[in-house]
Amino acid sequence: MPKNLNSPNDAGNDSRNEGSPETTGGLAKDPMRRTAMQQVAEYSQIGFVLPTAILVGWLAGVGLDHWMGTKWLYLAGVILGSIAGFIELVRTMLKSDTSGKSGKGGGE
Repeated sequence: MPKNLNSPNDAGNDSRNEGSPETTGGLAKDPMRRTAMQQVAEYSQIGFVLPTAILVGWLAGVGLDHWMGTKWLYLAGVILGSIAGFIELVRTMLKSDTSGKSGKGGGE
């Protein structure tokens, strides 16, 4: 006799599994369930973004200095790179802040 595919015991129709990390095929969306390694990866990006932005700005300034025959555009590149790095730092921290607050209850 064929198996009844519409039975509530069928794993594909079990409503308790909907939205769980196992059925969504990825990591948990709840910030409270993130692993320590995910948090380390998120915050370690800050250590790379700021120096990289400054380096890219400096290189762009040096290239423009060489192309235009000036000697001061590298400073403008470093300043713009620093600003870009700090903007990305703030964006990362705000994203982290809002995702951390969504998992907390309103227990005040």
